[in-house]
Amino acid sequence: MKDLKRGIRRDHRDRLKKKRKYYWGMNKWREATPKLLNHVVDYPQHCSCSQCCNNRRNRYAKKKEKLTIQERKFLESLKIEEVCNEYFPNED
Repeated sequence: MKDLKRGIRRDHRDRLKKKRKYYWGMNKWREATPKLLNHVVDYPQHCSCSQCCNNRRNRYAKKKEKLTIQERKFLESLKIEEVCNEYFPNED
């Protein structure tokens, strides 16, 4: 019996093309080109806003919001050390 994987893949791709024809602001008056439609099938995510992607790429976020958790913890530890050094100077 012949392997049907290729036909199944094509069927799924066609199904996704029909389903995602109106992604990215496309509507019945502004239809997607075949090249754009192929891209939408592979990558349905369009924007890189904070809801869709990494917060570092969000151009509306503040600098502090763009930091990773690890960077935030490191900066917080530096602030704590500065305060400790201010109130408890090293007396050698």
